[in-house]
Amino acid sequence: MPLDMSDALLGDDRDVAKPLRTVKVLLTGFEPFDQDRDGVFDENTSKILAKAYADRERRVAYDHSSGRRIKAIVTGHVLDVTWSNSPGSAASATSAATAGAADVLEDLVRTRRPDVIIATGMGGNLFRAELQARDLDIPNQADNRGVSFTGEGRRQYSKLGDEDAYLMSTLPVVEIEAEWKKAGVRYQERSYNAGGFVCDDVFYRALWIQSKSKIGAGVLSAGFIHVPPGADRKELETAMDIVLRVTLQSLDATKLTTR
Repeated sequence: MPLDMSDALLGDDRDVAKPLRTVKVLLTGFEPFDQDRDGVFDENTSKILAKAYADRERRVAYDHSSGRRIKAIVTGHVLDVTWSNSPGSAASATSAATAGAADVLEDLVRTRRPDVIIATGMGGNLFRAELQARDLDIPNQADNRGVSFTGEGRRQYSKLGDEDAYLMSTLPVVEIEAEWKKAGVRYQERSYNAGGFVCDDVFYRALWIQSKSKIGAGVLSAGFIHVPPGADRKELETAMDIVLRVTLQSLDATKLTTR
């Protein structure tokens, strides 16, 4: 819809008339899980989704809540199902042999400087926009390298009872679910458990980057979407298009005006 410049310039908020800059979105998924010995899942639907954006950079555009048009460049990356090292460690930046999925995500944020991080993984039977990430890597669950933890699991960022034991998604989860419902997407409402495996590890790192790390100073929104096994590409892209549209429409326009 064309912008009425006369109305836009009324009042003191001159930024209303400025065009919104192009937003950079990083979308990740996972390789298949090698420890699935019975071969139930030979593919990972989150990989199908991320690879669709990794193979070809996508440009999307939607009407923003401010009445202007918002454009975005979406790039994808497929992560291995591997436990991470400590956040910000030298290993995550320099050693591909030891870097886990969350370490690779951190490097991607460092080099690509996205405005939005949307991590995805396969799990459950419905689409789920996860509400919170947990700093507790579950014990006795080996990753694709055979690495696992004993005892009560592993905490990287907090101690039991700390306020940082959980971080909340900054994606507009409630609004995404509402739009999924309208579109007939099969989804689960209000998921507070991302599983405690590598999905949760990556989810927590994304939110830690946004809220605690200098490299995430420009990240405006971050979160995690679980996609169901067996979903075809059309269903995956329909659900993700809604996530992208609702997220971009929700971004603060004052942080998106061109300089």
